Amino acid sequence: MLDLALIKDGIAISSINKEDAFSISQWIEREKNYLNESSSINSIEFDEFMKRFIEYYITDNEIFLKLQNDEEIIGVLKGRVEGNELIFWFFMVGYEYRGRGLGKDIINIIIEHFYNTKGIKCFSAAVSSGNKQALRFWKSNGFEAVRITKDFFEDINDDKDLIIFKKLL
Repeated sequence: MLDLALIKDGIAISSINKEDAFSISQWIEREKNYLNESSSINSIEFDEFMKRFIEYYITDNEIFLKLQNDEEIIGVLKGRVEGNELIFWFFMVGYEYRGRGLGKDIINIIIEHFYNTKGIKCFSAAVSSGNKQALRFWKSNGFEAVRITKDFFEDINDDKDLIIFKKLL
């Protein structure tokens, strides 16, 4: 677990702790009602959330972040540092905050932090091929598709491919 606490431009970005786990999973559950994508990868149920939380909690190079504005949860981000690369595995901004540039701001704050504190220059994002909104998001933020893993997701009917995006500084 990599502990993180940043505040920039009114956005608080901090590590999820065990006291946050239930409220964060409830927030994700509420937000999935606003998802317009068909892929089940866009949201996670409580059991899956807890598996991911425990994985983060016991692993040295994991980040699992709550994103807040005036103490209100506005998003969640999970990732991992591998060598000189930060990989974004899960990123979700609240429905009412989408389309306003907030997601881009958050990613840029995190990129800047990891570049300045750890010298990381390579950033990646993993996305289901069916998540058209996420595909557009990463492309519009300077990430380029560099690899496709066919049939990566077994639990969904269509769009089973995993697309890896990269951005180098």
